[in-house]
Amino acid sequence: MAKLTIQGLDDFSVLLQSLEQKGMAVAKAAVYAGADVMINAVKEEINALPQQQGYMRPGEKRDVVTRREKEALLQHVGIARMDDTGGKVNTAIGFDGYADITTKKYPSGLPVPLIARSIESGSSVRVKHPFLRRAANNAKPAVQRAMLEAAEAEIAKLQK
Repeated sequence: MAKLTIQGLDDFSVLLQSLEQKGMAVAKAAVYAGADVMINAVKEEINALPQQQGYMRPGEKRDVVTRREKEALLQHVGIARMDDTGGKVNTAIGFDGYADITTKKYPSGLPVPLIARSIESGSSVRVKHPFLRRAANNAKPAVQRAMLEAAEAEIAKLQK
């Protein structure tokens, strides 16, 4: 009768147990790497927005952003805290805070998410410039690559 011996299964079993225990750390590293690439893509798209030169005529739909709006977007874009509920790891890129642009309705400053939304989707007084959608679509392959590389690097650390 033939005897079959398979070597290396014990090492593989130890690796799988380690991955199970450290899986959330691998996932967090991958998500953070992807978020870092995405936020850089969003900042590039913000810089590419058409900037206002001179004064606007009253009643005209704005097709540009002001320098102060662009600065507020760049200053207040960020990565949200990681959420790891239900065995999933998520985060978001978003805008928070207030710009130093005061109006009658917003005497303490315009909310930056409001500025971003009006530029992204347009409004009754602004032509839309979907910079977030463009950033997400253009950066998707780079984000996936960065996430894969980060996950592989974390798994390689576990194998040592």
